[in-house]
Amino acid sequence: MKRIVIFASGSGTNAENLIKFFHNRETGSVIQVLTNNPRAKVLERAKNLNVSALSFNRIAFSQTDDVLNILKASKPDLIVLAGFLWKFPEHILNAFPNKVINIHPALLPKYGGKGMYGHFVHEAVINNKEAETGITIHFVNEHYDEGAIIFQAKCIVEPTDTADDVAAKIHELEMEHFPIIIEDLLKMTETKTKLKMDRIYSNSEIQKKIYNVLKNFSESELNKFCDKEYSKQHFKTSFPLLLRTFRSSTIDEKRELVKRNGLNRWTWKYSIERGDFVYALSTQWYSKNDHYVKEWLTKNNP
Repeated sequence: MKRIVIFASGSGTNAENLIKFFHNRETGSVIQVLTNNPRAKVLERAKNLNVSALSFNRIAFSQTDDVLNILKASKPDLIVLAGFLWKFPEHILNAFPNKVINIHPALLPKYGGKGMYGHFVHEAVINNKEAETGITIHFVNEHYDEGAIIFQAKCIVEPTDTADDVAAKIHELEMEHFPIIIEDLLKMTETKTKLKMDRIYSNSEIQKKIYNVLKNFSESELNKFCDKEYSKQHFKTSFPLLLRTFRSSTIDEKRELVKRNGLNRWTWKYSIERGDFVYALSTQWYSKNDHYVKEWLTKNNP
C-alpha cells in the first residue's frame, strides 16, 4: 500500500476528503498531515479521523532538516499539497523528486504565482471577466505553480457569478477530481518503477551528461540546438534541446520564456552563457530517447 503525506495550511476540507477517500483502500492511505499553522482546523480534522498530525514553523521547514527528517521517517510515496501556502524548499524537493504534487484553484498558467491563492484567485477571475476557470493538479518544483501539469478540470463562470460562487464551483471540482487523480498516480508508480529499471540514464543524469558536453560548444553550435528539427535529428525529441535568451534577462523574464515555450520543459540549472546570450537545457526525457542520447554522448566524447 502506498503512503501519502498531506501538507495543508487552513481548514483542511481537501485533506479530510482525501483521508476519507483512501480509508480502507488498497491503493494507498494518508498516514500523516503536516501544517505550518498550529491553529489550522486541519489538525482537528486529522485527529478526528485518527491520522497523525503535526505543525511546524518556518525554521523547521526551510532552514533546517527537521521537516525533511520527519518525511524521511514517514517514507511517503506521494506528498500532497492541499491548500498549503508556503513555497516548498528545494532540499525537500530534491529528497523526493517527482513525488510532490499540488492543487491550484485556477487553470494554470493563468492566475498562478506568489500570492495567488484562494479568494485572491477567484476575485482576479471575476475582475478579468473570465468565461471559465477550473483546477490544476501539477507537480511541484522550485517556483510557485510552475511544475508540470498533471490534470485540469474546467467550470463555466457566469456573468452574474461572484468570487464566492466561483469558490463553490472550484470546491466541487476539487472534491470530485483530486482523490481520483492521486489514486491514478499511485497506480502508475509501480509501472514507472519498472520502466525506470529499463532506462539507460535517469533524466537528471541525461541533463548533467549533455551539459558537460555542451558547455564546450561554441555559440554557433549551441544555436543549432535551439532549432526543433535539428534537435530531433540527434535525440528524437519533439522540441528544441535548448532555449535561448539574453544574459540581461531577469529571473522572472526567464521563467516567463520557459512557460511560453513549454511550461516546465527547460531549466536554467544547467545554463550555458555565450556572448550576449544564455541557454536553458531541456528537462523532458523518456526511455525512447535514451539510445539516441547514448549515441550522441559517445560521438561527442571520443
